Amino acid sequence: MKLENNNPSISIGGLEPQTNDHDVSSLDRDSGLDTGGAKEIVYLKGIRFVMLASLIGIMVFIRIGIAQWLGAEVFATVGYDDKKKLFMDRFGIPADHIFYSRNTSFAKGVMRMTNDYGVDVILNSLSGEELKARWECIAPYGRFVEIGKADIISNSSLPMSCFAKNKSFAAVDLVHILESRPKLITQMMKRLLDLLSQGIISGPDPLHIFGLPDVEKAFRLMQSGTNTGRIILNSSKDDLVQDFDPVASYIVAGGFGGIGRAILTWMVGRGAKNLIVPSRSGASTQAALAIIGELAGRGVRMMAPRCDAASSNDLTALLHNCTTDMPPIKGCINAAMVLQDSVSENMSYTQWSTTIQSKVATSWNLHSLLPQDMDFFIMLSSIAGVCGSPGQSHYAAGCSFQDALARYRSATGCRGSVSVDIGRMRNIGIIAETEEYRRKRNDGAHMYTVEEPDFFALLEHYCDPCLGVLHTDHSQRIFSRWERRRTTSSPRPLFAGFNAPHLHNGSGKNSAVSTQVDVAALFQQATTPAERSAIVVEAIAAKLARTLEVALEQIDLHDSLSHYGTDSLMVVELRNWIHRDFGVGVAVFEIMGGASIMAIGDLVARKADEE
Repeated sequence: MKLENNNPSISIGGLEPQTNDHDVSSLDRDSGLDTGGAKEIVYLKGIRFVMLASLIGIMVFIRIGIAQWLGAEVFATVGYDDKKKLFMDRFGIPADHIFYSRNTSFAKGVMRMTNDYGVDVILNSLSGEELKARWECIAPYGRFVEIGKADIISNSSLPMSCFAKNKSFAAVDLVHILESRPKLITQMMKRLLDLLSQGIISGPDPLHIFGLPDVEKAFRLMQSGTNTGRIILNSSKDDLVQDFDPVASYIVAGGFGGIGRAILTWMVGRGAKNLIVPSRSGASTQAALAIIGELAGRGVRMMAPRCDAASSNDLTALLHNCTTDMPPIKGCINAAMVLQDSVSENMSYTQWSTTIQSKVATSWNLHSLLPQDMDFFIMLSSIAGVCGSPGQSHYAAGCSFQDALARYRSATGCRGSVSVDIGRMRNIGIIAETEEYRRKRNDGAHMYTVEEPDFFALLEHYCDPCLGVLHTDHSQRIFSRWERRRTTSSPRPLFAGFNAPHLHNGSGKNSAVSTQVDVAALFQQATTPAERSAIVVEAIAAKLARTLEVALEQIDLHDSLSHYGTDSLMVVELRNWIHRDFGVGVAVFEIMGGASIMAIGDLVARKADEE
C-alpha cells in the first residue's frame, strides 16, 4: 500500500506488512502535527509533564502515545465524561490528571498536581481565556504549541510575563508547511508511519467501520458530535450502493428487450425494489419469464402487464392501477423500439407506423402521463437519428423525435431529461441477440460498438436524483459514431474532399477505384450485348465473393442473388452500383425476382442497348 498526497512532489512510501490498513486510513493531514509539532518544533526528551488541551480525533491517540513513549506524565482536558473514560481506559491516565475544559478552573488543578511546577509541553487547540489559562501553566523552559488559528487570525495578545524563565510559544500551521516545505511533510509522515508500524503509537479506538451502503449511518454518527475514535468508510467489491429509492417505483418501457432486461438487472443491483414494465406482448417470451423469476427471487416487486405504451388508453389504465398497487413513480427509462428494416420504396404503412409509434407515441405518452417531478426521464434513442441508417428512415425519424422531446422537457424545467443516442451494443440488445442484424451491421456501414460498462456508467450519471434540470444543449447525449466508411449508396458530395484519401487508398489495378473504373470502361468499350453481359456477370460475382468472403469459384452464376442470402438493402446497393458504373436503370423487383446472376447480366446489357 502506498500513501500519496495531492501534491505530486510528495510520496509518503510503503507500509510494513504488520501495519493495519484501517489504522493508516484513519490518519489525516493534521496527523503530521503529531510528529512535527511534538517532535520537531518542541524538543521532548527529558520532559516531565505534557498537557493536551481539548484535542480531537487522531491527535489524541498519537500525541498521548508519543508522550507516554518518552516517559512523560500526561494531563488532559476534556469536554464530556465519555472522553474522560476513554482516556482512563485506553491510556491509563489517572482520573485526577483529567480536567474539564468548560471553564478555566483546570489551571489551578494542574498547578496543584505538579506542585506549582507546571507542565513542560502544552499542545493546545482552544482559544480565548482558555488559551491564556493554559499559557499560565507552562513550566520553566517549557514550550507551548498552538495548533488552533482563532486567536492568531483575530490577532489576540498574550501576557508577556509568562515568557520569563525561558518559556516559548510556537504556532504550527500544517497547510503553510505543506505549501512552503513539502519535503518536511514527507519526513514527518514517514516518521509517523514508522512509529505506527513499531507499535509505539496506535490509531484511534474505537474505529467505527462502515461499508459504502451504510454511508448515511456514518454521517449520522459524525453529526451527533458524541462519537469517539474514528469513522472509516470501507469499500468492498460486494458493496451494494443504493442509487435507487427502494420505496419508489421506476418504469422501464421495453424492459423485456435485450437492453431492457440488462437495465432491469442493473437497477435492482442498485437498490430498486419496485418496477413497472409495460410491454406490447407482456411477459410472453422465455427471456421475459426468466428475468421476472430472477428478480422476484431477489425481493423485487414487478408489475408487467400486456400494455402498449404507444396507446394512451393502455398506458393510462396501467398507471391508474399502479396508484393503488405500487409506490409513487420517481423515474422512467424508455427502451421501447421496433426495428423493421426496409427501403422507403418497399416499406408498407404498417412497417412505417409501428416503428414510428414505438418511438414517438410511446415517448410522448410517457411524457404526458407520468409525473413531471420525477428524478429522471431517459429515452434510449440511436445515433441513426443523427447520421441516418440504410433501411431505417422510419426508425431514424422516431429517434430524432426523442432527441427533440428531451430538449423540450429540459426547456420546460423537467429534471433529468435526456435522450441517449447509443450505437451498436456489443454484448446486449437486438444486434447482439439477432444473427441477421449482426450480419447486416458487419457487412455494411456500421457504428462503433458501445461497451456495456460504459453504457451503464452513463446511465448511472443520468439517473442521479441530484442532477437537476439539464441545459437543453446537454439533453441529447451522442454515445457513439459511425465508422468512417460509408455505403456506396450514401454519397455525400459536400464532403467528397474528405472521402478522397479513403477512396484512393491503393494504386494500379488493385485499388477499389481502379477496379470500378476498369469495369465501367470495359462495359463502354464492349461492342456486343454478350460482351457487356459477361462483364456485368463477372463484376456481380466478384462483389458477392467479397461480401461473403468466399472464393470467386464458389459463386454459381446460375443461382439467384437470394440464394446467397442477399436482402432488400443489399439489392438496393447493387441497383445503385449498376446505375453508377453501367449507366443503366433497373428496378429492385427485377433483381429480386429470382433471376439468376446470368439473367441479371443479360438484363443490364439489353437495357444498355435500348438506352
